[in-house]
Amino acid sequence: MREFNRSEQPIVYNTIQTYLRDAKERMANVVEAAEEEGFSLGVKLVRGVYLTRKTQLASSMGAPSPVHGSIQETQECFDSCASFMMERVGRKPGAVFLATHNVHSGQVAAMKEEELRIGKDDQKLQFAQLIGMVDGLSLGLKNVGFQVSEYLPFGPVE
Repeated sequence: MREFNRSEQPIVYNTIQTYLRDAKERMANVVEAAEEEGFSLGVKLVRGVYLTRKTQLASSMGAPSPVHGSIQETQECFDSCASFMMERVGRKPGAVFLATHNVHSGQVAAMKEEELRIGKDDQKLQFAQLIGMVDGLSLGLKNVGFQVSEYLPFGPVE
């Protein structure tokens, strides 16, 4: 990011997995680096799907779980991080990509955009979903003017 994000619109994005307990700390670190070093911040927020797997792996290694204790805590972390980043990109250079399949999170973010008036067609705020997972959310956001991407994984699953 330091090298490539020198204009207002970022090219490189940092992914924050909000199912991890340290997600807010990670986000704070990248925000601080962007402000101190003067580059445009690009953040992709992902709620995450590896809660059970990460917990089992940590347990098998005798380590504490790196994930939130419940899906509700994970949801609150995603929504809180999304709100923080939307407020930031509303007043400073940068952009946030909200990668979620959760309809509630999409609705909360859409209402936050109305409050902040970032601009639905502005690349400062974009949504993304895995193709075919939540077509209703993707189409609903797109139909009211938001930037929406659907991504299609390619390659073998092992």
